[in-house]
Amino acid sequence: TSLSLPVDEVSIQMCMTIMFNPQATDGVACEDHLPAHTDRFRRLSMVHGPQTLFATLKRFLVNSQNKIEKVSTPIDISRSLGVRCVDASGKESFACYDLLGVVAHLGEDGAGHNVCATRREDE
Repeated sequence: TSLSLPVDEVSIQMCMTIMFNPQATDGVACEDHLPAHTDRFRRLSMVHGPQTLFATLKRFLVNSQNKIEKVSTPIDISRSLGVRCVDASGKESFACYDLLGVVAHLGEDGAGHNVCATRREDE
C-alpha cells in the first residue's frame, strides 16, 4: 500500500495523522437528499494495516503563478510509524511500521537526483 502525504507538519507521524483526520468538502456535491446547508466531510481510513507501507511526501506544489515549486520544509522521520485503523463497525486497531529506507530528491523541479538510504540489518 502506498500513501501520498501532504507536507503540512514537521514530522511524518503528524503528516499521517492529518491525512486521516476528517476534511471539509466545500464545493463538492453530495447526495441530492441532503440540505444545501449540511456540513460535509470526507475521511480517509484504513481498515487494516498492510504488511508493507510506502509513504511518499508531496514535495512539489503549484504556486499562485501556476509554477511548480519544491516544498523544502524539514520533516522529522522517526524509525517507527503508527497508523490508526478503523473497520466498518468502528472497531479501532493500530498498525506499527519500522523504517527500512528513505528515497530523497536532491535538486529542483525538473533537475536533480534521487538518492536512497537504507537501514542495515543490524540497526
